[in-house]
Amino acid sequence: MLMFEASTTPQAFGCHDYTDEPEIVANYAYVKYDNKADIILEEYKRLSIPIIVEFLEPSNNDSISVKLLITTAIHYLYRIIHNEEPGLHSNICFSNNGNLIPSNLIVGIHKI
Repeated sequence: MLMFEASTTPQAFGCHDYTDEPEIVANYAYVKYDNKADIILEEYKRLSIPIIVEFLEPSNNDSISVKLLITTAIHYLYRIIHNEEPGLHSNICFSNNGNLIPSNLIVGIHKI
């Protein structure tokens, strides 16, 4: 996610709460285990620790254009300057298309 705030207060941005349960984990549980998914997800939550990994975007990633990053950041700043809650368009999801983030690009790991 572009902004740390979107990860820690997803309801303000209208996005999935990834610190509660990663979307991919929930999707897999419901597809694979159907009526037992809720039990599995509760166990996942009990055993896991929510974290946010802060990293620099790899320069070889073509999934997000510079224009989209800039317009999203400007939208976020506009909303904050005008004392408005950030919204869905004040944030952007990042996909590295299944590639690992190199350790030298990891800035920090934050336990929630």
